[in-house]
Amino acid sequence: FFFDCIMTSMLSLLVRLQGHLCASAIAIFCDVTCSSITYCCRMMIQICDRVSGSGRDVALPAWHGPRYTTQPIYKANVGRRHELDDKAMLEQSKYPIAPETIMESAKKFMEFQFKGTEWKDMVSDDFQFVAPVVGPLERHEFLAAMDSADLDAGFPDLNPNYWGFHVDPMEPNRVWFFNRTRGTHTGTFKFGPKAVPATGRAVECPPQANSLSFDDTGKIYTLTIGYSMDRRVGNTGGLGGAFSLLYMAGSPVPVQEGHPWTPSVRYALLGRIGKVAKILSGAFSKSKAA
Repeated sequence: FFFDCIMTSMLSLLVRLQGHLCASAIAIFCDVTCSSITYCCRMMIQICDRVSGSGRDVALPAWHGPRYTTQPIYKANVGRRHELDDKAMLEQSKYPIAPETIMESAKKFMEFQFKGTEWKDMVSDDFQFVAPVVGPLERHEFLAAMDSADLDAGFPDLNPNYWGFHVDPMEPNRVWFFNRTRGTHTGTFKFGPKAVPATGRAVECPPQANSLSFDDTGKIYTLTIGYSMDRRVGNTGGLGGAFSLLYMAGSPVPVQEGHPWTPSVRYALLGRIGKVAKILSGAFSKSKAA
């Protein structure tokens, strides 16, 4: 009986290993093929752009880097060698505007929800919008995009639910804040050329990190928004910003980035290799114990 159990276990292990080898071979073939095709396509596109000069029309502007930085100061005097002393750091800041002032400006700006015209006066001429996928968009591009969108019509009860406004102690002209957007798609959602009829679907986005960077005059020169912090939360599959609304409205942006994250073939292959190594290690340990 003991021998039969061992043989059954070994046969089961061999069948599983054969399955892993077969799946891994398919994954390697698909990954190499797709990667090669993608590489060739990108090379040909680059050649076309260089020869014709068309690359200048699609080149993205360089995004703004930090304009003010402060060296870390830690709360070592209370035994916290890895926690920043944000109060002490902000006191040493060389940024000319007080933290409280730019925090209030940030709250005021976000309260407008990109409606009307007053918020447009708060952004600088070199303003950039930078989302996880989209951007950098320059000032005129972002204003045009906001003028073409009608979130209120599509989601009358939409509320971004902002909280946690605070100044970055290491970048003292930058205000960070979070939000958990919720709403219901009960009207026609207009976004650019899209006009998506009501679906009645409720939208619950994951918590997102956002920031506003201010110049020396107190105007906003960078807005980052929609960076999902926990894709397990909500019903958008981890999507944030406008991508989440379009996805839940049943009209996602027709690119891979417009859909919830799925692991690549290569990532799945690496995970499988780790599992196989664990199975073999376990089988080897059992054989030694026997």
